[in-house]
Amino acid sequence: MFSEDSKQPVKWQKSEAYDRIVNYCSYQERSLKDIRSKLISHGIYHNDLEDLINQLVEENIVNELRYASSFVRSKFKYNHWGKNKILGELRFEQIPNSTILKAMEEIDEKEYLLVTKSLIKKKAKSIQKSAASPVILRKKIFSFLVQKGFSYDDINLAFEGIGKL
Repeated sequence: MFSEDSKQPVKWQKSEAYDRIVNYCSYQERSLKDIRSKLISHGIYHNDLEDLINQLVEENIVNELRYASSFVRSKFKYNHWGKNKILGELRFEQIPNSTILKAMEEIDEKEYLLVTKSLIKKKAKSIQKSAASPVILRKKIFSFLVQKGFSYDDINLAFEGIGKL
């Protein structure tokens, strides 16, 4: 994929770009931003770039709702990210807000609360010895969960459901 004399990506001809980008999309959902970057890095610009992207969208090879839904499911299920972090990452990928809102519906509220409680318990267990008081313990857990993308309201709700740590 890289040329011999430098570390620059090999320039694609317009005729081969479609097949290569379809192959790129075939093993993982991609955002339009990812595809645009890939094509630009391989020397496909302007009208050719937009024509290829339009063709991929028309053929449903690229679908931003499908990408966003997959992203939401995987980041919540496997990485235990909160809604705020997922939302921020999808915005970074330049996904439209209406699409993001539809994709966020993939998260079941009951499961979200269970994951939040589970993370609280797991974190409390891991830092119990280092926290001098319950106030410090709660503060550290809050900080951890906010970093994972959970809102203060969701964290408080989960703490209420747990009771005393």
